[in-house]
Amino acid sequence: MRNRPVFLNLLKIRLPLAGLISILHRISGIVFFFGFPLLLYMYGLLPLSNELNELLAVSAVKFVLWGMVSAFVYHFLAGVRHMVADFGHNHELSRANHSGILVLILSVLMSLWAGVLLW
Repeated sequence: MRNRPVFLNLLKIRLPLAGLISILHRISGIVFFFGFPLLLYMYGLLPLSNELNELLAVSAVKFVLWGMVSAFVYHFLAGVRHMVADFGHNHELSRANHSGILVLILSVLMSLWAGVLLW
């Protein structure tokens, strides 16, 4: 009988940058999918500006909205990166790592900018 591991410790696994980008892309898509009804509700409140202003006065709503915008920005940038790779432009490891770093940096900068505009 072979010695098989009892459990898989996911914290000990070191993913390459492309794997991390891919997993974060999926997580941001799930976050955006479940938060989309809030965006639709807020979009419905646009003609009623007083109610929307009262809703945006709550810090928790601003934080959730900022998280939604950040998830969308990351999902969009990582999706563009995946599409460019699918067309055959990122087959070298160095170019794939550079584009992954670029996606992370741009998404952090754009998320910070969205936070500044929101608050």
